[in-house]
Amino acid sequence: MFDVNQACEAFKKLLEEQQVRVANMCTEKTDFSTKPVVTIGVIDGDGIGPIITKQASRVLEKLLGDDYLVLEEGLSGRTTCFDDPIHEGLNGLNYIYPCLKSHENVDLLVIMLGTNDCKDRFYASAACIGIGMARLVKKAQACECWGGKKPNILVIAPPPIGEGMLRAECAATMGSLCVEKSRELAHYYKMQCELIGCHFLDAGELGCEFNTVDYMHLTNKGHETLANALAERVSGYLE
Repeated sequence: MFDVNQACEAFKKLLEEQQVRVANMCTEKTDFSTKPVVTIGVIDGDGIGPIITKQASRVLEKLLGDDYLVLEEGLSGRTTCFDDPIHEGLNGLNYIYPCLKSHENVDLLVIMLGTNDCKDRFYASAACIGIGMARLVKKAQACECWGGKKPNILVIAPPPIGEGMLRAECAATMGSLCVEKSRELAHYYKMQCELIGCHFLDAGELGCEFNTVDYMHLTNKGHETLANALAERVSGYLE
């Protein structure tokens, strides 16, 4: 039987932890006061979804300060360039142009995609997913949304899927090969970014914490780790 008191205690503990986290965020600020107002577009679709992505973007905007506007465009299931035979409208390549035009002028575009591309039903190797990311970036570079400036894009390789995913319920739809492919994404993304001229960040090296349900989604702590890493780097990307 469900224990209401135990659930209340667990929720109370969660709220207390979040209150401490928010207090730390308010006191530990990076000084970006000398930087101009910028618009940062975050396109994220590795099962994160719009609700959680919006929260991560709020964390990043808080860390950056009032001179930065962070706009999120999260969508669960989004891919770099592949049409999903089960769900419609998840192809990032088809969405990138109207997305950027709706937010112009853009100073920095951040793209973190690839986990969904690893699903077995797309039959794509890590190398092919890397090419798909390059194709997406090239289309973004060609979009007239940069206010006359040089296109400025950061590609983030998502953290590799955890082994625990293979024992989770979602393994049936993700497939057995996606864990191995996800481990190779950073290598091919970095290679493509060097070829096409954009920034690169390997989130797998940041120690972002996964949940223990599907081993693909980041916890609140994981999002905070990623946001902190971006906050430290954004000013350099905008110089």
